[in-house]
Amino acid sequence: MILGLIGIILTIKFPFGFSFYFAITLFLIGLLGTLVYLTLIWFRKSILGKVLVVISLVLTLAIASIVVISQIDYRILLPAVSSETLTKEEWISDFDFLQSSLSSHPAFNDSLEVALDNYETQIKSSPQLSDCDALLIAMKMVALFEDGHSDLIPFQLYTKARYLPIQIFNFEDGWFITKSTKEEIIGAEILAINDTKIDTVSKMMAPLIGSDNSFFKKHQSSLYMPNIHMLQCLGITSSESEASLQLLIDDEMKTVNLESTSLIQWVIWSLAPDNDPRPVGHNLRNLDPEIKLENDTLLWMTFNKTGPETILTEIGNAITRKSYGDQVNHLVIDMRNNTGGDNTTYNDLVKSLTNSENEISILTSRKTFSAGINFISELKLVRDFKIIGEPTGAGHNHYGDPKTLFLPNSGFMLTLSTREWSFIPQEKEKSINPDIQVRYYSKDYFMNKDPWIKALDLY
Repeated sequence: MILGLIGIILTIKFPFGFSFYFAITLFLIGLLGTLVYLTLIWFRKSILGKVLVVISLVLTLAIASIVVISQIDYRILLPAVSSETLTKEEWISDFDFLQSSLSSHPAFNDSLEVALDNYETQIKSSPQLSDCDALLIAMKMVALFEDGHSDLIPFQLYTKARYLPIQIFNFEDGWFITKSTKEEIIGAEILAINDTKIDTVSKMMAPLIGSDNSFFKKHQSSLYMPNIHMLQCLGITSSESEASLQLLIDDEMKTVNLESTSLIQWVIWSLAPDNDPRPVGHNLRNLDPEIKLENDTLLWMTFNKTGPETILTEIGNAITRKSYGDQVNHLVIDMRNNTGGDNTTYNDLVKSLTNSENEISILTSRKTFSAGINFISELKLVRDFKIIGEPTGAGHNHYGDPKTLFLPNSGFMLTLSTREWSFIPQEKEKSINPDIQVRYYSKDYFMNKDPWIKALDLY
């Protein structure tokens, strides 16, 4: 068990290949084996002890079996996801269900109905429907609604999606690799994937991504473009096991071949906690709101998730009581990594900020979304403040409260908005534009500079 735990610690930052899975398996079997041993020691002579020993042994065998099966085909373990190739009739049934579900979207109208019918006709008239055809058409149907909460995600379990072991970001000066299992390519600019220019790849992906605007689409693209199954479906690569990247490294063009890895490994790696406040990647940040005194006159609130109510209320009360001193005159609310949460949790905070004499600056990015935007909208209704950063991932009024659906045969998963949030009806923009716009260049990121802080200092 100890060896397994050490193995997990050593491989968690790069959870790829046999070593990571072996460490997890060793840890779990060791843990349950320890339980069996302790049970034998503590309850050797009792009936309860014998029962617990049997249960522990069964759990050990079950987990070992699950690990083995997951290596063969993890879809077998998921009742909602098919592990068999679907027939055309089954796909048609899935698309009937999808079209019926999409008709409940609050934005559904006659023009969308016509567009969806055209896709339905295309599906039924096709002599043969491949998994790729089905996936692309389904994604395009959902993306028609131009809603970041309504999306058919690229990493579908039915397709056993695999990923290139890189994280990428679209800076002002191009697409760059921000994280990789190959340290020598971190910081490289991506010029092409399998001879397809990276800008072309981005344009090919765009109609598949559910988003309110181009800024959120940029953010989501970093989830789509390393997905090698998506690249294969779009004809960019012919293999799901590897892809060739044309890179610019230190002003020198190089071609690097990358082997793909499993979805599970990529998700663990890409969502690993990260304390960097700059809005790059999908890594989890510290989710609980925090506030601290930056200097005698400046309060800094890190607001990565909308909620919980208790913490937001405490922060509001502290601001009202001037707990941080009478000299404080400026509050910065950093919402660059706030992708949403619960829009019923910040009412007391908004009341406190309404009555506060402090100047307020809010930092935003393309990731600022959902309930985070709701907070900005409600605060805008009651007081003035400055926004510094990138345009947000949606506008003051957008769709939300998504439900999760699974297509009945394939198990394709999608999210679908159930209501419209309209806070400032007269605002028609699909994003909230900043008062001071930040442009994020790759050199700033790799030199560990923060252009939001620079813009704040200049302001």
